[in-house]
Amino acid sequence: MIFSHSLQHNQVYEFQLHKAKLELQAKELPEQKFSLLKKYLEEVSTQSFPHHIFQPKQDAEELSRSSQMKFHTLDFVKSEKQSLASELASLGLHLAGTNKERHEAVQNFMIANDSATVSCEVPVYLTNDDISYFKGKGFLVDFENCKTPITGHIDILQIRNGSIHILDYKPGARKVNAASQLTMYALALASRTKLAVKDFRCAWFDDRNYYEFFPLHAVYKLRKAEKLP
Repeated sequence: MIFSHSLQHNQVYEFQLHKAKLELQAKELPEQKFSLLKKYLEEVSTQSFPHHIFQPKQDAEELSRSSQMKFHTLDFVKSEKQSLASELASLGLHLAGTNKERHEAVQNFMIANDSATVSCEVPVYLTNDDISYFKGKGFLVDFENCKTPITGHIDILQIRNGSIHILDYKPGARKVNAASQLTMYALALASRTKLAVKDFRCAWFDDRNYYEFFPLHAVYKLRKAEKLP
């Protein structure tokens, strides 16, 4: 049911894909969009995936990691919601023996018990060409001081309510602003899957709080009578 593959990406990440739930959630997206996402997720564990991008030649400082990035975003609406994700995180934390095990415990519990969660620790990367493309489309993507490719691993990936949800578990979520990191994840996954940024929603959460936003609104200002890119 749950396919697991250890990724040697500077450190070990346990990529997980719930293939049965992925197929069940296909109804939540248009067929073409679902196919593009599925293709990418199934490629992660293969030799054709560019794993070398996540393995710097000398030291870890050479790698631009999204979790350490901060960049300017446009003003956007951040919604604080009551979410099943927080309830599941609360239950999952009972399986964590130490603080270090919290991420893994929450991920394992959600992929096993949440109908919308289809994958965990999804590797993504954003290249210089990707950034140039978004700039050409009028996106505000201020990555001049970052080495490319910029890499990251999405904690939890969900399909629900017609959108692809990118979630990041952040202990003490109320005191954290993960907008930059999550927006990069959305831009990177959009680039890798050839999906539109408007197809994604992002959120960071813990066992008490859940904060959601549209990544498109963080990097693109819609003009009157203009269609979404």
